[in-house]
Amino acid sequence: MRIQWIGHARTTLRVKKELQPYVERSIPAIKQVAEYAEDQGITILLETLGGPASDPDTLKQVVQTIGQDNLKIMPNTGNFLRGADIEKTLTALAPIAGLYTLSSRDFDELTGRSLDIDFEKAIQVIHDQQGYTGYIGLEYTGTYYTEFEGVHRVKERLHQLMLS
Repeated sequence: MRIQWIGHARTTLRVKKELQPYVERSIPAIKQVAEYAEDQGITILLETLGGPASDPDTLKQVVQTIGQDNLKIMPNTGNFLRGADIEKTLTALAPIAGLYTLSSRDFDELTGRSLDIDFEKAIQVIHDQQGYTGYIGLEYTGTYYTEFEGVHRVKERLHQLMLS
């Protein structure tokens, strides 16, 4: 089950005196959900969703503090921090990842490549370096294509990468 960890101020990640209290307030609620889910045989996936929920160090702190085997992260490349190095972020989150989502907002018409996410690098890290062989979610959040067409383009690009 995917959950979203939101409700922070815009400055929470940048201001240490705001970040730690936010994390401490959040941990009991996330832990309660994870404990209930564990009794039901459910894995909880905390999605990278901006702010503290997209910071690898903060996510690792939350998951390690809670210490539930059924609490994992769902790295969503479309929600990484602006300017984040995709290889470093995916590598940092790999030990606590349970599922991945590759997301794009726009594509180059000639090559089919995503203009905002380096899918080649993402697949190299997720599959080749980390050995992940599970499902990968696909997401399109742009406005040029319909959601169906955008996801189809993401799928086509990933298919090309997997065959090469």
